[in-house]
Amino acid sequence: MSLTKPTVDQRLAKQLLRESIAIAQDNPREIPATKWDTEIRTIIQGKHLTFRYILVTALLGKATNSSINALTLQAGANVEGAYDARSLCHGVVVPLERQLLNSSLGGSNEPFLNKPARFPTRVISF
Repeated sequence: MSLTKPTVDQRLAKQLLRESIAIAQDNPREIPATKWDTEIRTIIQGKHLTFRYILVTALLGKATNSSINALTLQAGANVEGAYDARSLCHGVVVPLERQLLNSSLGGSNEPFLNKPARFPTRVISF
């Protein structure tokens, strides 16, 4: 059985992230509440910067290509929908974070080189 390894169009991802940031900056009070607010806040306000980048990259990847598996961190993961999260993060998230968000995720140059991002997939439990 061959697993599908989708790709993420970085040009489209960059456009989506730019548009999302602009919307959030223009209407900061109109960001919808979700059932995941507590978990998202825990990650964004947590001490380990890598998880911030993993979260933003996964959401951006899924928004850009719905066939990706947002729990994968490496294209070589042996699961359906594995994609190259590191390239997406380093090629899109990191530069736009610096340019548009004043390094608000932590200003890391290579967030996917830290230990939490070295696993092929993430297991999430709440």
